[in-house]
Amino acid sequence: MLARFLAGSENAVFHCFKSLYTENLLYQQAEIVHLSGELGTLRNKDRSSTDDLEKMFHRNWAALRSSSTTGESGNSHGSQGGNMQLQKIKELQTALDRYCKMTIHPLPLSTLAPFCPNVNRLLN
Repeated sequence: MLARFLAGSENAVFHCFKSLYTENLLYQQAEIVHLSGELGTLRNKDRSSTDDLEKMFHRNWAALRSSSTTGESGNSHGSQGGNMQLQKIKELQTALDRYCKMTIHPLPLSTLAPFCPNVNRLLN
């Protein structure tokens, strides 16, 4: 009832969260850059490995996945390296999903303009 009253009156008040929204996007971008850097470090470590399977992790998904689940490389470092890369990839996927939901499907305040006359003054 209160929302209906406020939406239909000249007393409607909307707080603009543009700066907080933007700050949140920047934090999420920083998180993605940080996770990407960590993944790069893990990949570089495996590229310089003496284990042939580990050297393939950065370009061979099947090798990475099978190494982390079955220890196919035959040593603990290969399995550990695969597990660490897969964990970092999963963290990146989660962060990217969250970021994309905010950037691809935001609800612009301008969509409220036809319903709330006072929104127009907030947009200017």
